[in-house]
Amino acid sequence: MDHDFDQDPLMPAQLQAQLDVLQTKWAEADRMGPIVDEALRQRHQRHLEALKRALAQVESAIGKVREGTYGICDGCGKAISKPDLEHDPSKVLCADCAGHKSLDQG
Repeated sequence: MDHDFDQDPLMPAQLQAQLDVLQTKWAEADRMGPIVDEALRQRHQRHLEALKRALAQVESAIGKVREGTYGICDGCGKAISKPDLEHDPSKVLCADCAGHKSLDQG
């Protein structure tokens, strides 16, 4: 589809306007780069911290298995229910103690 720009005086102006918009967006995106990088770094850091907490919980549970105290509530000394342990094998509190702890923190 050939187009003669000399016959359509609006075409170059439209292209220039589109170019101006794209250049403005490019400049905005370029300025946002460090902000986006920092947001991604913070998100990555939160993910690493969550993994570190989960790893510590699993290591603690393994230690409890070795000590013979796995499945015993750290709060009251009663057994943690099998369904609770199946749902989260690293649980250290029974449902009652976990409920009290969440109420205390809330």
